Amino acid sequence: MIGHLDSPVYLGGVAVGATATSFLFMLLLFLRMSTTGLTAQAWGAKDPQRLARALVQPLALALGAGVLIILLRLPLIDLALHIVGGSEAVLEQARRFLEIRWLSAPASLANLVLLGWLLGVQYARAPVILLVVGNLLNIVLDLWLVMGLRMNVQGAALATVTAEYATLIIGLLMAKRVLTLRGVSLAMLKNAWRGDLRRLLALNRDIMLRSLLLQLCFGALTVFGARLGSDIVAVNAVLMTMLTFTAYALDGFAYAVEAHSGQAYGARDGSQLLEVWRAACGSPAWWRWRLP
Repeated sequence: MIGHLDSPVYLGGVAVGATATSFLFMLLLFLRMSTTGLTAQAWGAKDPQRLARALVQPLALALGAGVLIILLRLPLIDLALHIVGGSEAVLEQARRFLEIRWLSAPASLANLVLLGWLLGVQYARAPVILLVVGNLLNIVLDLWLVMGLRMNVQGAALATVTAEYATLIIGLLMAKRVLTLRGVSLAMLKNAWRGDLRRLLALNRDIMLRSLLLQLCFGALTVFGARLGSDIVAVNAVLMTMLTFTAYALDGFAYAVEAHSGQAYGARDGSQLLEVWRAACGSPAWWRWRLP
């Protein structure tokens, strides 16, 4: 939608804002990854208390981090835009985008946890439903706010914020259904924040370092593009979207491997774990062979 506006400044501003958002939020991608692994292990062990803990602990961590981002968003935005540099017009649009977009931080981070947890219990349809509904709602709101009401970058940010909170509500309802089916009681949920939190934090530390290095690469592309002008950063935004789209295919393999290997580990089933490992190594190789 933003690309159809009358100046590349708008697309450049959204590109800078989206990169800053991705950099910050994806540093916390460990919330999704670690949740999937711990949930899958609890699922394989058929332990409802661990299953409740695998949801509540990272969810509390996500909501706390999200609220902190909202409280500190103005100085964080100043720092991010200072690092990026470039055209004042692009940076102004990026600021307008970020001031609204980061209001979704609690929902965005909580959605990572819910996505990871639902993958861990192998409720495969749920993540698809969440992603499709969230993106469709975002598109509809973009059409209305950006093209209809002419809110430009603020409209794009508001559309995303609304879609994130709507997705959170749907995700919580799905999680509630799974918890009920697995016999997780309200008392278990109330006590789920207790337990070995150090294990969760230690696991998250290593994944966070991986996410940091990855986001530094993506962030550098936008930073250098912004300093070369609004046209360059706008083109880079399109290229990054294409790269992200192709990465989703690999994510499908990753999500399946995380869920099934975690279940096998939790059930102490070595033969199943070996089978998952063989499938994980063979499937990407087969796809690579099929590509021209």
